[in-house]
Amino acid sequence: MFNMNNIMGELAKNLAPGFKDVISDYMAKDAKTDNVTWLGSLLAKQLPNLAPEGIAQIGQGLIGGVSNFNARMASMEAAAAQGKASAEWLRDYLEDNLPKADMQSSGAYLEQMYNNMAAGNEVAQQAVADPNGMINITEEALAAEAVASGQEWNRITMQPMVADLGQQAELMGLNAIGMPLGNEFMQQAMSMPTGIIPEEYITREPSATMDQGIKLAAAAAIKIFIEKKKLSFISKIIPVHGITDIACWGVEGAKCIGKLAMGKITAAQALEHMKKTSVVALTGFIANGVAPKLLGMIPVVGMPLGIAASALLASMSTEEIQQKLAQGISVVADVATEMADGIAATVKAGVNTVKNSVMQFLGVEA
Repeated sequence: MFNMNNIMGELAKNLAPGFKDVISDYMAKDAKTDNVTWLGSLLAKQLPNLAPEGIAQIGQGLIGGVSNFNARMASMEAAAAQGKASAEWLRDYLEDNLPKADMQSSGAYLEQMYNNMAAGNEVAQQAVADPNGMINITEEALAAEAVASGQEWNRITMQPMVADLGQQAELMGLNAIGMPLGNEFMQQAMSMPTGIIPEEYITREPSATMDQGIKLAAAAAIKIFIEKKKLSFISKIIPVHGITDIACWGVEGAKCIGKLAMGKITAAQALEHMKKTSVVALTGFIANGVAPKLLGMIPVVGMPLGIAASALLASMSTEEIQQKLAQGISVVADVATEMADGIAATVKAGVNTVKNSVMQFLGVEA
C-alpha cells in the first residue's frame, strides 16, 4: 500500500538535493568540455562502485535516449506545422518503428499496451483526486499480462487502437501535471538556488547543445539515485531509455511552466505542448519494445519523476520566474485535471483484463 504523498515525500527527501547538485555541476562545467565528456565524468564520480563498462553503458543509454527523444519531438512539431494531429503522427511513427513483427503480433502488442496504460491511468487519476488515499493494490491491477481479445489486426483495425493509445498517452501527461506536489516537495523546490538555469533556457528556445545537456543532467540525476537505491518505489521499473523519456518530458514541462509564468504562452498552449510531449514519450517505450506490464505502472510511479524534475528545474531559474512558479504550476495543474477528467469520461473500457498488481511485481506485500 502506498499513496502519492509517500512518493512525493521520497522525491523531496532523496531526489531534490541531488538533482540540484547534478544540474549545478552541469551549468558550472568548463565551456570547452562537451556534454558527453561531462556526463562520463559525472557518472564515474557519482557511481564509483560501477565498472568502467557499466558507466559507459549507462552514459551511452542516456545520450542515445535524449537524442532519440529530441528527434521524435522535432518530427512531431514538423508534423503539427503541416496540420497533422498527434494521432496521425503516432500512426505514421508506429508503422515505421514498431518492433519487427508480423501485423497480428504488432496489433496484439499495442492492445496490451493500451489496456495496461488505461489501468495505470485510472489509478493515477485516483491518486490525483486523493493524494492521501491509499491505493488498494490488491484490487487496482496495474502490472499485467493482458488477455488477448482475439481481434484480427491489420492496418485498418489498428488505427482506432493507435488513436486510443495516443489519448491514453495524453491522459498520462495530464494526470502527472495535475498531481499535487505536496508541501514537503514544494518547500524543497522553492528553496532551490535561483539563477542556476539561465532565463533564456526557460523562456526562449535554448541552443541544441544546452538543451541536450540539461536533459542529460536531469536523466542522469534520476538514474544516479535509482542506482544508489534512494528511489525505492521506482528501482525495478524503468530502463535507461524510459528514464530519458520521462526526464525529457519533465524538462519540456519546465520550459512550458517558465513561459507561462512570464506570460509568453497561455495555459492552453502549455498543456497542448505537454500533451504532444506525452505522446512522444510513449513512442520511446513502444519503439524499444518495453513489456506492456511495465507501461501500466508508468502513469502511477514513473510520471511523478517527470513532474518533479519539471518543478525543480523551473525553480532553479531566475528569481523572477521562481516568484511566479507556484502560481504557474497551480494554473496548469487545475486546467490539466479538468482536461484529464474530460478525456477519462470519454475513454471506453479496454477489451482486456489485468491480473497482477504493481506491488506483486515489485515484490512488496500488500
